[in-house]
Amino acid sequence: MGTKNFYKNLPLESEIGGKARNLLILKKEGFNVPGFIVISHNEIKKEGLEGTSKIITYKTQHLNKDLILRSSATGEDSSENSFAGIFESVRIKDISNLERGLKKILNSLNSKKLSFYIKSKKIKGEPKLSVIIQEFVEGDVFGVMFSSTMKNRKKGTLINSNFGGASSIVEGQDSDSFFLNEKGVIIEKTKKGKNYSLTETQIRSLLKLAKDIENVFRQPQDIEFTIKNNKIYLLQSRPITKEISE
Repeated sequence: MGTKNFYKNLPLESEIGGKARNLLILKKEGFNVPGFIVISHNEIKKEGLEGTSKIITYKTQHLNKDLILRSSATGEDSSENSFAGIFESVRIKDISNLERGLKKILNSLNSKKLSFYIKSKKIKGEPKLSVIIQEFVEGDVFGVMFSSTMKNRKKGTLINSNFGGASSIVEGQDSDSFFLNEKGVIIEKTKKGKNYSLTETQIRSLLKLAKDIENVFRQPQDIEFTIKNNKIYLLQSRPITKEISE
């Protein structure tokens, strides 16, 4: 797993952005990723808004009708820059709203947030935006895990989770938290509600996934997941760009 040759037939990050390429790698490695397609920034530029919408409508016929449009920019989800919270994601319950949702995502390139981020990070050149169209999984639990990080001067795996969707977690705030040391022992845990959002069995499964994914990308990963009917779906994986502390 994780060999350069194994991925030689996948589009490059410069063609489809970091998020989409990482999802393709996860899929190729056999991880459970909700079905998706990718439209490259070159294809969007060539076809325009209306043409791209028609292509998406045609290419997503095999997917569930409840979809989410996600950005995948060049330079995004890299070891240097995450672009977290900069680009839009839009849920599409009705295909007739596709063009409107696509326009909202592409307009992210003109946002003040992006301009500020580029200046503050001293990034050279403008990112190019591709689009991921993915089956939307309305999970019972959403979470983020950091496969290898430091907390209170100890190294281990950090998992933040909550009942509900992605909006329930903002950088680990207002969420349940589980910190496992390098031997896989839970040494810290906190909960925000009456019950923990993860069972010990789920935590063990997530820990194994975190380490497997870290081995694929050969560096610590920031991983988003959701759980529905006790099945774990991987939504995103990117290099950790900063250490996590309390």
